[in-house]
Amino acid sequence: RQGDPVELGRLVAFLVSTDNSYLTGQTIVIDGGLITAP
Repeated sequence: RQGDPVELGRLVAFLVSTDNSYLTGQTIVIDGGLITAP
């Protein structure tokens, strides 16, 4: 299924929050599991 903008917004909100102080240099794939699906 296609992602909802709210779902992406939650990730963006986390990335810019202080809760994200430990995460650095990561690539985050947002594809709803498409890459792992057969």
